[in-house]
Amino acid sequence: MYDIIIADHAKEESKDMETIMRELSSRDQQNQGFFCSYEIFKYFYELLLKMSIRNEQNYYLIMLQFSDGTLDYEKIGLDFDRVKRLVGSCLRSNDLFTRTSETQLLLLVDCQTEENAHLIIQRISNKFYSIFRKKNYRMNYSVHKAELDRNN
Repeated sequence: MYDIIIADHAKEESKDMETIMRELSSRDQQNQGFFCSYEIFKYFYELLLKMSIRNEQNYYLIMLQFSDGTLDYEKIGLDFDRVKRLVGSCLRSNDLFTRTSETQLLLLVDCQTEENAHLIIQRISNKFYSIFRKKNYRMNYSVHKAELDRNN
């Protein structure tokens, strides 16, 4: 669907380089993680991992799963926008994140070691539990080194 919508934009009139540069540089440059749809996330994932091979960088995927302690996902759904903003504020501006389900976020972070990814998780966890300390919310996570399937 996204590709179809984007294809319609390609039919617009040609733009000069100054207009393009102005449009690209005028984007909101907030100092927080970049939130995008899961479909866009997959494109960025492929692009960034291809570049990471050339630049000898490491990326890690962090899956964050939120619950209210009783696994009543409807309760936490009410606060999930706050959770999303909280996570974004704990990330660097070049880190990506997306929502993969009602109570799940997936992060792609540029880190040299897995320990650095755990520091990011610790920062998110500390802020999460300080904001939601009066609620029974829980945050679980898993970390994996991001890799491309070399068989394709």
